[in-house]
Amino acid sequence: HIDETPWYNSGGLHWLWVMVNPVIAFFMVHGKRSKEAFKQLIGQRAPVANGHWSCAPWCIWQGSAKCWSMECFLCQAVPSHCSFNLAERTLRFGVLWRKRSQGTRSDKGCRWVERILSLRHTCKLQCKSTFNVLVDAFSAYFKGQKPDLEWLTEEAGNA
Repeated sequence: HIDETPWYNSGGLHWLWVMVNPVIAFFMVHGKRSKEAFKQLIGQRAPVANGHWSCAPWCIWQGSAKCWSMECFLCQAVPSHCSFNLAERTLRFGVLWRKRSQGTRSDKGCRWVERILSLRHTCKLQCKSTFNVLVDAFSAYFKGQKPDLEWLTEEAGNA
C-alpha cells in the first residue's frame, strides 16, 4: 500500500510518501509528486495497489496481480477489494506531526522524519515498543556493536 501527503521543508512544498505492508513501513520525503518520486520509493518495480497520483497509469504493470515493493518488503497477492486504508492510516501520524511542526527546515530534518516514522510504524505493526528498540540500538552503538535487527527478519519471514 502506497500513499503520499504534502510535507513542507524550509517553507517549500514536498511530499511525505509511505509504502507499507503488514510487517514493515517505509517513509520518504521527496520534493515531487511524480513518477520519478514513485520509482525512487519502490525501486524499479511497480505495484498494482496505488493511489490517485499523476503516475497511477504507470503503476499498473502488465496486469500483474502482485504488489511489488523494495527488497525488504514481501511480495504478496493483492486482493481485488484492496483499499488504501493501511497507507492512509500509516500516514496519519505524519500529517499530525506536519500540522504541529509545519514540516522540517533542512534535508537532514527530512531524513530524521523518514527514519523515525519508518521505525515507529514498523514497531507498531510488529507490536514492539519504539522506545525499547531505540534504547537497544543506542546501547549497542555505545558498546561498539551492531544493533539486533533479527526481529525484522523473523517477522518478515513469518508473514
